[in-house]
Amino acid sequence: MDRRKRLILELRKIQENQYKVAETKKQWEYIVWMLEYIGDTDPELRDDLIYNTLYEWIDVKEYFNEDQLRHILFILLDEKHLFYQIGSDGNDSVFTRTFSSLGVALILNRHRKKAFLSIDEFIEIKNKFIGYYTSEMDLRGYIQGSGWAHGTAHGADVMDELVQCSESDGGVIREILKAFKKVMYNGKYIFCNEEDERISRVVFRIIKENLLSKHAIIKWLEELSECIEWQRDRLQYVARVNAKNFVRCLYFKMMHYDNTLDIIDEIFKSEEKLNRFLQLDQELIEKMQI
Repeated sequence: MDRRKRLILELRKIQENQYKVAETKKQWEYIVWMLEYIGDTDPELRDDLIYNTLYEWIDVKEYFNEDQLRHILFILLDEKHLFYQIGSDGNDSVFTRTFSSLGVALILNRHRKKAFLSIDEFIEIKNKFIGYYTSEMDLRGYIQGSGWAHGTAHGADVMDELVQCSESDGGVIREILKAFKKVMYNGKYIFCNEEDERISRVVFRIIKENLLSKHAIIKWLEELSECIEWQRDRLQYVARVNAKNFVRCLYFKMMHYDNTLDIIDEIFKSEEKLNRFLQLDQELIEKMQI
């Protein structure tokens, strides 16, 4: 039996045993083994078995000491994982990158609970991840036969962890918002798998927890509608539709939070600019009133 098939059988047994492994040493051996197959094209192995086991061991049961967590994290951030074949589009390498992202999110969550990364390590991780997120070319969501790739959404989950880290200041938040804009302006993919919801959740947190000034947030929202000045082509269409759908998601989230009317007003203005059907709607209303 090859290593991959053996890993599937072993992880199924671990799952059936409520993710318990008798020996601590054995847990580490499984981690190394799972990282080897973290981007497998089989959704059962990649998503149901490997990710769920990582989640249970790192987040729920809180296995592994600080040195081990740091070691796992920097493996996930290396050229064989987060940056594996970066720049490619349409092949299976995307799964390695996007599921490495989810592992990064799990470990950052542990860092938030009890800090173990130095400020220099945090900055390095932040820079690497934002560099990855803005360089990812394969933004497919669900792929028939192979399951979720969902790089934009998984990346937003990491951003959500980053903004909650005590090491994040206004400069870091601005970098993250800039990265979100770049992803929405990607020029090829119109998001249709609720990526906009995952991004808006991060921006909503930034607003709700006062992680950035209202002035800075309003300025960023204004900049989201820059694409309406571009020449009408595919690049402009993708940017406009992604930005429009995002501000709509954020608008409805904000409607449940009544202390930011100025931001809600700016979201509304952005949607007006980005929605080129409003003029047609207005013409329809005028005709009905004649």
